[in-house]
Amino acid sequence: PLDGDDFYTMKIRKTETGVALEVPGLSNRYVWIEWTETPNDESSWKFLNLPENAFFMPASPDSRFIEWEIPHHHNAFFRLKIRL
Repeated sequence: PLDGDDFYTMKIRKTETGVALEVPGLSNRYVWIEWTETPNDESSWKFLNLPENAFFMPASPDSRFIEWEIPHHHNAFFRLKIRL
């Protein structure tokens, strides 16, 4: 989230109950989401533990859509990790 020049980004939209995330797909690559409330603290990043964020290596680059109800995490930051 700290690199404004990143070309591979997800879309984040606030909803009434949390956030909606759109994660662009990468063929034959596992992409997962991590989140934190303190992005400058490397040890604070946690795996977003939702079924839609489970291990999956898609054959096509279709986007994934994830909704997370987080009323108490109003300062959440997100990042994508890629396993090649």
